[in-house]
Parts: sequence; structure tokens; C-alpha cells
Amino acid sequence: MSTIKIPPHPCLSQAAIDHFESILRPDFRIFELGAGGSTLWLARRAAQVVSVEHDREWYEAVEAAIISEDLANVDLRYQPLQPEDKLNPWKDYSIEILQFNNDFFDLAFVDGWDPARLPCAAYAQGKVKPGGYVVVDDTNQPYLQAVFGILQGWARHDVAGRILGRIDGAIVDNQTTFFRKPEL
Repeated sequence: MSTIKIPPHPCLSQAAIDHFESILRPDFRIFELGAGGSTLWLARRAAQVVSVEHDREWYEAVEAAIISEDLANVDLRYQPLQPEDKLNPWKDYSIEILQFNNDFFDLAFVDGWDPARLPCAAYAQGKVKPGGYVVVDDTNQPYLQAVFGILQGWARHDVAGRILGRIDGAIVDNQTTFFRKPEL
């Protein structure tokens, strides 16, 4: 059994959490790259959450929290990285969303393992319904600047704030971007 304690909320700034609250609806189907406190938080606010995690210990801790809270609307999937694939060890993790039909999800939350975020955001374009959202965390980081080109033409709302650092507990600047797919 894992000793990791999963927080009851996303690791986002309060401003980003508030904006998230304003767009979520109880009938939403959500895809999430990177499980955690956000999985629990989203599951309490949506009809369905499909969440993919690559770290076994973290996956087991999230799974225990889901069971503890009796969240039957979560489909938690473990998809380990493939270190033998030197060019793309995150491929299977980032393409998990491709198993679903186009326009299946109302929202895709991309906050998983860093190198997998850009491909997952690209794949999410077709899997999110018109008028739906792709939410990408840490868009203030240089490695994620390409996401603005990937989702060019989508309405964009940047939410900046400060969060408690995930590793060392330091206060860090953060930006979460909410992209809205154009209606047909």
C-alpha cells in the first residue's frame, strides 16, 4: 500500500481552480493526462473522468483515493513509459486518448509527464467536442510554448497565479491555459 497522500484538489493556482469551476458541468466527460488530486476533484464535478497515469506508485495512491471516496465515475488507467523506446518513451501514454471516438470528450486536461503534454494536446483536438475545452497546465514554461500553435484558432484564456511547488514546496509562478474549441 502506498504512503503517498493525494491532495483533494488540483495542483493549480486558486485562480485556475476558480476558472475551472466556472466551465465544468455535471454532464461533462473528461480525459485527463496525469492522475492526482485533480482526478478526485474532477470526478466530484463531472459525469465521467478517464485518467491516465505513468508512475506505478502514484497510480496506486490515486487508485486507493478513488476507492476510499467511492468515485465510480473514474476510469483510471496505468500506462507506463517505455524506456526502451529512446525516441518516444511516452508514446503509449500520450496516445491513450486516441482510443476514443472523435468529439467524445467535453474537456481534456493535459497535466501529465512533461514530454507527453504537447502530443496529447495535439491528439485531444479531435477528441474534444466543438465548444469543448483543452486545458493545459504550466503553459508559462518554455517547453510548452508550442501548444499555442497546436491549438491556434481556438479561443484562449490564460490564468496566471502562484502555487506551492510540487517537489520542494517553494512558491512558484504558474499559468494554466483554457483553450475552447470553435463551435461548428
